Amino acid sequence: MPKSFETPVEQTHQEHLMPAEAKIFDLLVAKHKKDAINMGDFLDLYGETNIKEDGDYVARKRKRIEEAGTGPSKRAEIVEALISEQIELSDWFGPEAATFVPSEFDDLKNGIDIAVEFEREEGFKHLALGVDITSSIEGLTKKILIAKERIREGQLTRIKYFVSDRSHIRGELGKIPLFIIGLSPKVINELSELWLTAHAPRLQKDTTGLSEETIAHQREMARIAQQKLARHRVRELVLDEISNQAQIFRDYALQNNQNVAAEKFQGVLNIIATLNHVELSPEESLENMGDSVNQGLQYLLKNFGELK
Repeated sequence: MPKSFETPVEQTHQEHLMPAEAKIFDLLVAKHKKDAINMGDFLDLYGETNIKEDGDYVARKRKRIEEAGTGPSKRAEIVEALISEQIELSDWFGPEAATFVPSEFDDLKNGIDIAVEFEREEGFKHLALGVDITSSIEGLTKKILIAKERIREGQLTRIKYFVSDRSHIRGELGKIPLFIIGLSPKVINELSELWLTAHAPRLQKDTTGLSEETIAHQREMARIAQQKLARHRVRELVLDEISNQAQIFRDYALQNNQNVAAEKFQGVLNIIATLNHVELSPEESLENMGDSVNQGLQYLLKNFGELK
């Protein structure tokens, strides 16, 4: 019997969000959560008993998280919402990609923060993202070890509650490759400030007393900020993290005769190879390389074979 897909819950220290982060948490994260797939919409498919059991699991897990003072940080939730939005608005993963916010069950049980569906000539492809902003090697190690075990057993991860009008899929998706996305707090504040500037005209409801020139200037600043978001270095950092994991995970799957899993990871590499990448400046490349969470992730991937 394969072990539970449940990911470990880590201690979340008291956060002190920067002003831009606090604002974007209130404005964007709430909307992002509302878009989550609703388990109740699958009543006819799974039955009342099954859904009630999953709902009870969510309640128990949520209570345990609250009692322990653990769970995802607000910054991690900001990153989830930002990446999901930019995949949709700025084609961070290409024009064929669409994002889905998983049900709370798939979040807590299967460690999925964002699900991505790609429309390809050969059919629809899927991948899942788990977001981590901690610089703790211990926390990242636990997640990588879970990924390693899943690959060795050929299980990967699954999404129990999934629905897509594009692919006409409704129900469970199995053998989904899951990747860890790690970003440091510094870049999260940078993205938050850009997002607020890009959305300032929409958020400013009262323009009384503002001249036409001022309003035009704000709109121009918003346009520039959105362009910067679309071409931000973090997009390349995220794609690099996925690509590096996909290569290492594919090779490990082949070593363990898990050919189906290896094909899944190769499929992700094929998708990334078709994307138009942003050419970074030397300074931007250095900033990506110096991201503390990315450094921890790359260290673990470099030593993936020896991890136990």
